[in-house]
Amino acid sequence: MKKIFDKKNNLLAIVHQSTQFQSGKTFYTENNDEMQFGSFHLEAGEEINKHIHNKQVRSTQSTYEGLVVIDGQIKVDLYNLQLIKIQEVTLNSGDAILLISGGHGIKMLENTKFLEFKQGPYDDLKDKEHF
Repeated sequence: MKKIFDKKNNLLAIVHQSTQFQSGKTFYTENNDEMQFGSFHLEAGEEINKHIHNKQVRSTQSTYEGLVVIDGQIKVDLYNLQLIKIQEVTLNSGDAILLISGGHGIKMLENTKFLEFKQGPYDDLKDKEHF
């Protein structure tokens, strides 16, 4: 797992590569973060107890975006809050990233299948600004 910060110590993204799984449950975000991100490497027969998530009123200030590459390869350009490119990250099959703050651009380096997830409700006209 790698956390990527800008020069002002703003957390831009968390990257988890498929080769970095640790035994058990590992969370990379804090309980008070707007989205939780973790990895699980559990043995056959282990269980996550049956549960339901209670309804909660939550307030979010920004949209976190998560990507999981199923097959292929992508390049993610990461930008700080001033929209200056800070770093690029290459993700391969099985890798994941949680985009937290700043901006980003994504380019397919191969034919790629990936999953994207973010908090909702989502309004494409209000929640996104291209630069």
